[in-house]
Amino acid sequence: MIRIQIIDDDYWCAEAIKAMIFEISDEFAFEYTPEPEPIDGCDIYIIDNEFGEQDHAEQLVRRVRDSNPDAMIMICSGTMDRVRYKELINCGCDVAIEKGSVPDRDVMMVAIGRYVLTCKSKGYGVNLTRVVQDVKQILASWNKRLEQLQSRSA
Repeated sequence: MIRIQIIDDDYWCAEAIKAMIFEISDEFAFEYTPEPEPIDGCDIYIIDNEFGEQDHAEQLVRRVRDSNPDAMIMICSGTMDRVRYKELINCGCDVAIEKGSVPDRDVMMVAIGRYVLTCKSKGYGVNLTRVVQDVKQILASWNKRLEQLQSRSA
C-alpha cells in the first residue's frame, strides 16, 4: 500500500485530489493534514504552498527530503508564479503544479503512476521508515501490556 500525505489547509481540495488519485488505483492510503506538518514514512507528499497566506512550501520540501529522500514530493498551488516553481524544484520538489489546471492535473496523475511503477519495478514494496515506526509502535504497545500485567499481579 502506498501512503500519500496531502498537506493542504483546504479540506475540499484534498478530497478532490484523493478522488482523482483513486481513479488510478485503490492501492493508496491517505493521510490528510490541514497544518504544514509532514508525517514521516509516507511515500508521496502533496503539499500546498500557502497556509494562512504564509509560504511554507520550501521549508516543507526540505524537511521531507531530509527525512525521506526517496519520497515523491509534489507542490500544488493556485498562487505561485513560474519562478517560484523553479525554486521549489531546485530545493528537492519532484513536481510543481497549478491547482485547477486540467493539464497539470494530468501531469500529477502521470507522475504518481510512474512513481508507483518505479517502486514496483525496483522492489520497493516497503518503506523502511514506516517499518521502523510500526515496530516502535508494536514495542510500545507490548511494554504497556507488560506494565499492566505487572501492576495486576502486584
